[in-house]
Amino acid sequence: MPPFSHSQCLSICNALQNEPDFASLCMAFDQHLKQLFSTDQWAIFGLDSSKNTWSNFTDCHTSLVSGQSRRAIVLTLELKNALVSTIRDPQTCSGYFPKSGEWLLPFSLSNNKHFVVYLKLPLQLHIDEELQTHFSQVVTSSFKNAFLQKLLREEKADHSGVRHSLDKTLNDKNRLLEQFHTLHKISQRLWNTQSMDNMLHTAVYECVKALDFDRMAIFLLHSHSGLVKGTYGTDTKGKVVSEHHYVTSIHEHPIAQSTLDRKQLIAISEDTILTHGKDNVGYGWNGFISLWDGREPLGWIACDNLLSGTPLKDYHHQLLKFLGITLSQHLIHQRSQGELKTLNQSLEMRVAQRTTQLESANKMLEKLSREDSLTGLLNRRALDEIIDIEWRRAQRHQTPISMLIIDIDFLNNSMIYMAMPQVMTAL
Repeated sequence: MPPFSHSQCLSICNALQNEPDFASLCMAFDQHLKQLFSTDQWAIFGLDSSKNTWSNFTDCHTSLVSGQSRRAIVLTLELKNALVSTIRDPQTCSGYFPKSGEWLLPFSLSNNKHFVVYLKLPLQLHIDEELQTHFSQVVTSSFKNAFLQKLLREEKADHSGVRHSLDKTLNDKNRLLEQFHTLHKISQRLWNTQSMDNMLHTAVYECVKALDFDRMAIFLLHSHSGLVKGTYGTDTKGKVVSEHHYVTSIHEHPIAQSTLDRKQLIAISEDTILTHGKDNVGYGWNGFISLWDGREPLGWIACDNLLSGTPLKDYHHQLLKFLGITLSQHLIHQRSQGELKTLNQSLEMRVAQRTTQLESANKMLEKLSREDSLTGLLNRRALDEIIDIEWRRAQRHQTPISMLIIDIDFLNNSMIYMAMPQVMTAL
């Protein structure tokens, strides 16, 4: 075989410079090695610093591109010793071994990654030192550039992925802030409701209209009896309907019971069957939000995405937690207002009863103060009051006023004396 020439080295250089990517570069290099040296025995070894070993990772590239299986690289003992001895200093792993036809061409990247291009050439092929240097520079610079371009594309892809993730996170945060602002407005409307029933209806109506879910229902729990009562919810078309007829036991809701027992605020199921009453009506995600007054469970909110199929977002967990806390506060407020109203009504009834009793007692005292206790006739105090009234009336109308004075004699008999009250009353 003729010696390796500079023109051959230059042809390889020109061919490698025009390849757009790492796989094409491997294919072109493989073809030129076959044309010039009738060999396909080559590979690139990378230094695995964590294991202190050189590993072959490019042999598969040329096999995949060419569609042909290549013979496995079998290293001579001399080459193995050379690779092992250069683990600590990869740049020293260089040299051409004419006896075995093996050639090592090292190169490194800026990120402290080290590689060696391994060639298996015909035995006793003469290559002068200047050509060795030139060929080494051509091959290593080509592969180094290919690696750098590959890393650059990967970094761009990573950057694009990170940018997309950051944009998504920012959009979710902005949407969550908007939803919090909307929920705050809903809460202000709920403070103005006049009753528990009105508050529950307003909560369902406003939430399904403005928040990022389609249907909602509120269930109240009587913690002592375990009874669950419906209030208001939405049907399969999103219309707010009364569910006061719904009364059941907490044991009929195993998910709700286990969530409340574990004192969880929310429980969300994705890709699950959605129901209305006992009927399966769709498929999507549903949320369970528990309502609390301290350690006492008040009930729960159920919501889902039946109508629009809007996917569950990362911010839904925080939004639903805040919704549960907000509605719990309004339930506590309305319950306190109801208890206060009942107490006030009870106090008003007691005050009215006592007032009636006091008025009756005053009337009785007034009557007793104007009557003679023995005969029941009006006494001197009543006479003074009547004389004053009649005197003033006579003055206003300029009419005479008369007074009749009767003297009763012969009441000395003891029996008549005992009957005198009756006699006086009869007179």
